[in-house]
Order: sequence, then C-alpha cells, then structure tokens
Amino acid sequence: MSQKKKIKFIAIYNSFSEKEKKEFGEYINCSFFNKGRDYIKFLNSLKEVNSDKLKLTFPIKDRTRWNRLSELSILAEKFLLLKRLESNDHLYNTLLLNEFNERKLNFLFPGVYSAAVLKSKKMPADVNKLKGLSELNKLCLTHLEIVNDNDGYLDLFYRNDKNFLAKLILEILDNLITSFKNKIAKPTIHDDLLEDIYGVINFNEILKKIKMVNPEYYPLVAFNYHIYRSFTEPDNPVHYQNVKKIFLVIHKKVSKDYLKSMYVNMINSLIISRNSDFANINEDLFLIIKSKLEQNLTDELKSNDFLDNYFRDFVFIACTVNKIKWAENFVKKYSVMLPVELKEPVIAISKAFINFKKGNYESCNRLLNNLTSRNPFIYIDKTKLTIISSYELNDIERCHLVLKSFNEYLRRPKNVQDKLVSYAKVFCRGVFLLLKLKEQPVKKNLLNLEYFLSKEKFESNQWISEKKDQIRISEK
Repeated sequence: MSQKKKIKFIAIYNSFSEKEKKEFGEYINCSFFNKGRDYIKFLNSLKEVNSDKLKLTFPIKDRTRWNRLSELSILAEKFLLLKRLESNDHLYNTLLLNEFNERKLNFLFPGVYSAAVLKSKKMPADVNKLKGLSELNKLCLTHLEIVNDNDGYLDLFYRNDKNFLAKLILEILDNLITSFKNKIAKPTIHDDLLEDIYGVINFNEILKKIKMVNPEYYPLVAFNYHIYRSFTEPDNPVHYQNVKKIFLVIHKKVSKDYLKSMYVNMINSLIISRNSDFANINEDLFLIIKSKLEQNLTDELKSNDFLDNYFRDFVFIACTVNKIKWAENFVKKYSVMLPVELKEPVIAISKAFINFKKGNYESCNRLLNNLTSRNPFIYIDKTKLTIISSYELNDIERCHLVLKSFNEYLRRPKNVQDKLVSYAKVFCRGVFLLLKLKEQPVKKNLLNLEYFLSKEKFESNQWISEKKDQIRISEK
C-alpha cells in the first residue's frame, strides 16, 4: 500500500476541491484554530501532496512532521464538519436548538424553531421531511418541559405522535425491503427478526389509521408497504398495480434522492416478478428504466457491486422487448459510468446479447470467446448465451461440450443466489432435452420436452419452445 493512502491528512486534503483547498488555507491561518502554529508554511512546504512519498522543502524531524500531520488531520476533520454545517440548514438548526436547551437560552428558542419548522415544511414530502420535523419537534418538547408549558407540551406531543407513527412504520418497511434484498444477494443470511415482527403487526389497520390521522404521508407509507408485498408475493400483481398508482400521485412531491430509491424498488419488484415468471412485465420494466434515465437518475451505473449495478439488466430488458437500437445507444452513452472492475465484462456481455438479438451469432460468439471474468453472474450469462448462440449456428457439438462444463460448474459451491443456480440448472435441463430432440426427433422426446416446458418457467423457456417447433418430428 502506498504511503499516500496511509496518511490520513493527505487523504482528506486530496478530497478537497480547489476552492475548498483555498478555504482550508484561510481556515488554518486563523489564530483561533491554529493555536499560533504556522500550518500554512508546513502545507506549502509539501513538494507534492499527491505523491506516494511525502517530502518537505525544508528539514524537519520525523516526530515533528508526524505531529503536524496529526494536527492537520484534526483541523481537516473540523473543516469538513463546518462545510457540512454550512450546507445543511437542518443540521445547523438542530445543533443550535440543542445548545439553546442545554444553556437555558429559552427566549432564543421559539424564533429559531419556528423558522426551522417553516423551512422543513417546504421540503419535498418524503421521509427526510418527516424525520426532520420529528427531530425539531423532539427538541421543542424538551424546550417546553424546561419552560413548564404543560399545555403546549401535550398539544405538540400528540401532534408529533401522528408523524412518529408514520416515521416508525416507514423505518420498519424500509428495513424489511433492505433485508429482503440482502437475502437475495446473500442467501446464507437467516436472521428473520424483522419478518417475525412484520408477521404480528396488522399493517392493514395501521395503514387505515395513518390515512386518517396523517393523510400527507399515507401515500408514502402505502407505497413502501406494497413494494414489500410485491417482493414477498410476486405472484400477486395487485401490489405492483397499487405501487404504480401511488407513484403517479407522489413522484413529483419527493426529493430527487428519494425518487431514485422509488425507481430502484420498482425495478427490483418487476425483476423479482420476472425471475419468478409470474407476469410478462418486460414492457413495464423498460418503461420504468427509460423514465428513470430521463430523470438523469444514474448513480447505480457507477456501483462496483454487480448486484447493485443495473447496466446489464437495462440492456437485457431493452433487447427482450426488441428495443435493440435503444440498447445500443444506451451502451454508447452510459458505459463511461461503469467502474473499472466491471466495465470490460459488462460491456462485452451487453454487446454479445445485442448481437444475439440482431441475429449476428458469430459476432456474439466472438465477443463471448474473448470475455474472461471470475464473476459468477457474468459467467452464467456468458455460458447460457454461448450455448444458445452455438445452437443457432448449428454447432451442436459445442453445445454439448459447453453444457457439460456448465453442469459441472453448477455442482460446485458458489457465493451466489440459490435461485440463480436453480434457474441455471433448469435451463441446462431444458437445453439437454432440446438437443436430444434435435438429434433424435421422435415423438417421445418431443413429449418429454413439452412436458418439461409446461411445468418449468424460466428465462429461456420461450426460446427453447421456438426451437422445438422448428424441429420436424419423425413418424417412425
């Protein structure tokens, strides 16, 4: 590891913009903060702040140098906090109101509190506004206790109770949604505490109560409730239909960050339904993806976690609904956002799938042959696509070789979703029966394949069915 990464101050300082570096210079030049030390001289003496080796333009003892760097680290941390306070009015006001309570500056509290509440009420109507108002009201309850205003305290306590209920249920639902996604990513997680709590809460009654006492936040709570229900009951389309209706009502009222999370949850809901094959929702998925990109909500495309990065999914879904040109333009426009560790394999598998959908099977195979990745998700995508493109090229021998290797791979333990492996095994069985029918086109093999396709629902079911129908069955 380079020395640059070990030095705390250098890491913080290099995160500053040029404007912030100038402001930090002014900050450490202030006698209140520098305690009489000339940090500017020390900072300017660093030959190259970005270099791996820390060098100074004047001689200094090692111990003194590290002491100055430690002191600068503390100053840099305080500078970061001041910048945050400067940009976050809510944080500034809550800290200030807390100080007023601590110091019994009771006459100053009402003015700052009223202004802060007024500003919070103008915020987008999402969970951040709810949390902000709850924090301010909690500070005000402390203030009312200090000044012995019992009537004011009781009035605010019960008014705040309405927000508290909505906030509590939103937090429970948010944790349930996150827990569900974590368990998909890591099937070995067996902590069911949240699910057990969910099981004993009558959410229908709670939703009715919130709708009655806090109608402003009812749609937000209902949205998250139906998102979670759509995750756990992908066979019931009613929940996602409710999600769509609520989304149309509130999507313009929430912050951009919260809107992003709503889009992500809707996409996840549809992908779960799609993977479970309970609904033909590819058109819905494509429209949600397109809408999300039009809102310039693209942060997940920068994620270095394959499961959180939807780049590959967006391409596959677009191609599934035959939006090939859109998929090609998406790859060209957004591939620059991909992190280095994912860029090459994700672009390769995306282009391979586009070529397959265009009927360019040889180009698809060339891209796949050059694709190397230890990522099990990429490997499964690559292998399945290799098998079906080889079949289209009538390279049946290669289909058998790759299928055999794939079956062996799936028998080995992997740190991936159980369902992903299960779907891949079903795919292998379907392809095996298709190859058997192609090589021995008799009625018995046809009936075996048809029976299999009728009881197993998986991503390549339609493709195998189409290939089956192209085989002429011998009457012998």
